[in-house]
Amino acid sequence: MNGYSVKGLRTFATPDGGGYNVDLYRDGVKVAHAFEGGFGGEVELQFVNPTESKKFYDTIATLKYKFDGKEYTHSAETFIGELIEVIAEAQDAKKFEARIKRNCKKVIVVHYKEDGPESFRTFKIPYSAQSIAKVKELYGHKIDKVYNEEFGIFA
Repeated sequence: MNGYSVKGLRTFATPDGGGYNVDLYRDGVKVAHAFEGGFGGEVELQFVNPTESKKFYDTIATLKYKFDGKEYTHSAETFIGELIEVIAEAQDAKKFEARIKRNCKKVIVVHYKEDGPESFRTFKIPYSAQSIAKVKELYGHKIDKVYNEEFGIFA
């Protein structure tokens, strides 16, 4: 977002929910380290120099986000929170894909048209030309994706 990203996310549990440590980058160059202790305070930022601090706060002062139908100006915490969401979603997608690939090694794995984007169904039989033909004959009208074929992984 606006040239900013985060890397090296480390989260931890606290009595108030959780906190994090993360490095903040602008255009691929590290500009700060962020620490959220998870005890209700504002995020702490340690910038590499005052110029980067000014650039960061000038940038977020121009950015808006919506919450509960209202528009707000970003704070450091909300902006970094959105950046963290981006990498968290990517990590979740990688985990989901890894689960599918693990299953493909043993059984037929499909996605039904009616299911959400992060779901899959398995047929507890190894993938073969005969078994997938039978599955498609019986359930082909429901299936929009055969993950074994998409990833080239066959039981």
